[in-house]
Amino acid sequence: MSILKIDNLSKSFGGLKAVQSMSLTVGKGAIHALIGPNGAGKTTVLNCLSRFYTPDEGRIIFDDQNLLHLKEYDVAKVGIARTFQNLELFRDLTVFDNVLTARFRFMKAGILENMLCLPRSRRDETRNRERVMEILSLVGLEKRAQVRVGGLPYGLQKIVELARAMALEPKLLLLDEPAAGMNSREVAQLGELLVRLCEILQATILLVEHNMALVMAISHLVTVMHSGQFLAEGTPGQIESDPKVVEAYLGSGYKPHLARSKNA
Repeated sequence: MSILKIDNLSKSFGGLKAVQSMSLTVGKGAIHALIGPNGAGKTTVLNCLSRFYTPDEGRIIFDDQNLLHLKEYDVAKVGIARTFQNLELFRDLTVFDNVLTARFRFMKAGILENMLCLPRSRRDETRNRERVMEILSLVGLEKRAQVRVGGLPYGLQKIVELARAMALEPKLLLLDEPAAGMNSREVAQLGELLVRLCEILQATILLVEHNMALVMAISHLVTVMHSGQFLAEGTPGQIESDPKVVEAYLGSGYKPHLARSKNA
């Protein structure tokens, strides 16, 4: 059963065709990777899904809704959350407060109720603060809840951004280069965390990533883009051995991660 279906998506910037007739189906509950060389159009696809861009052609159906009928600020309401290549955190706020900012859409009390600290406002605050701590515990940051984000190592800041996206309670999580800047140990921990999130939160992940060790370790299905177009799709093992993918992206010197895992 699919949760996301992209049909014949195209997006140009002037004379540059960033995405050309791209189609993609993401199964519910899956970790689906979207890979390819720099400039292949992967982030443009995510930007269309996030409604930062309006495609020139095509359809995007998410959970039986046409995303192209929505405004950018409505995307989170239907169950889509996103992280970015470059960190978009409030560096002077604590870890807790960064994640709490994502919970405001769940707060039902009005302005007057909040100003007067009426019962519904207090219930809202208690419930959402508890949920933030649950999420921080899930990602292993509960002991750093009151630490200023700007003082954390880069790898942990990436986890804070992931936790904030999770706080939106998404059905679909769009991850744009989540492993960028992480060392091998942090990447392995991230992979374990993403698998656990899918299982616990029953969320679907669309992952754009250059770290092939991570992609091959956790993905159920991998779609490859090249020059804005669909190139190939398959399981990690099929993609690692696809001659078209090796030539266009992985390179002749690439050693399959799955084969290395089996021999370890």
